[in-house]
Amino acid sequence: MGRMSRNFLSILVLVGLISLAGCAGLFQHLEAPHVSLADVRLRDSTLFEQRYVLFLRIQNPNTFAIPVQGLQYNLDLAGEPFAQGLADKGVEIPAMGSAILEVEAVSTTVALVKQLQRMGASNGAEKLGYRVQGVLHLGGRPRLPFDYQGEINLAGLLGRQ
Repeated sequence: MGRMSRNFLSILVLVGLISLAGCAGLFQHLEAPHVSLADVRLRDSTLFEQRYVLFLRIQNPNTFAIPVQGLQYNLDLAGEPFAQGLADKGVEIPAMGSAILEVEAVSTTVALVKQLQRMGASNGAEKLGYRVQGVLHLGGRPRLPFDYQGEINLAGLLGRQ
């Protein structure tokens, strides 16, 4: 192999290593998205479980789009596990933007009864705390965890504003 070929090969290897370092740096600076609950609707109910449609708002604080291929998540109400789900729906969250992802969640009748008992014991509480946590699955990239806590205004839902 001639001197010119070795120099060319060395330059190619160097460019490849710099490219890999740049990609690794990009994902080290990936800021976790904010995933909050935008709406919940009861889809159907049986004796043993309930299925809900959750509308999750995913906000991307990064300066580049995030290609979501799916997610797994848990929903807690008032500090207690309530529902969970998986989704293989894809959506691209634009840079510095947001999107709503419609997913299905399942809860057991036992979890629902416990939540209704807690709400009854809260003596007319105005707000109900929730937590949605899980992992976004990105196309060909690492999984991205999320964890968000918020409140549902019960007074507004029940017309007691």
